Amino acid sequence: MTSARRQETAVDSTALVERASAGDAAAYAELYRANHRYIARIVADGLADADARNDICQAVFEQAWVKLGTLRDPAAFRPWIAQIARRMIIDHHRRSSRAVVTDFSATDESAEPRADDWSAHDWAAMRELAAAIDVAIEGLSPRDVTVLELATTFGFGAAEIAAALDVNAGHARVLLHRARQRLGAALGDSLAVDGI
Repeated sequence: MTSARRQETAVDSTALVERASAGDAAAYAELYRANHRYIARIVADGLADADARNDICQAVFEQAWVKLGTLRDPAAFRPWIAQIARRMIIDHHRRSSRAVVTDFSATDESAEPRADDWSAHDWAAMRELAAAIDVAIEGLSPRDVTVLELATTFGFGAAEIAAALDVNAGHARVLLHRARQRLGAALGDSLAVDGI
């Protein structure tokens, strides 16, 4: 695409955003058509489940429509909606990871005991540690949680975290370092209170 064509597309997109912000649903429908494939690729990169991808894609555009009035620069619609998609993917992974419930007390009595099986004490300690981690994470700011999840759940490095949060790589490294420190401190406090 030539630079003149890119500039014309940006101007068209800006006009559509301005009209959509004023409540023009037809303009927003055009924005949807122009950006759906782009958002679908972002969501597909972050989610394996086809049903979840479809749900997230729809939710991204619904949330963007509701929050369109908060977009300060109409020319930045595409990166803005991409950020909404990334946050929704992170939220989906966060909900999914919290939805997995491990019943540490359940045992299969028909199973043969193995030498590496944990004792009841080990399972109880693991349950307490998991609870302490949940408490420590809940005490963190949403930004700290996001940075830590980008690093641990998605395996993002500083450059990828920087792109996701729209900051430079040096700042992303600082954010990750501080988030890890705060998690460690919160976890230490929680373990000390619980006597673990």
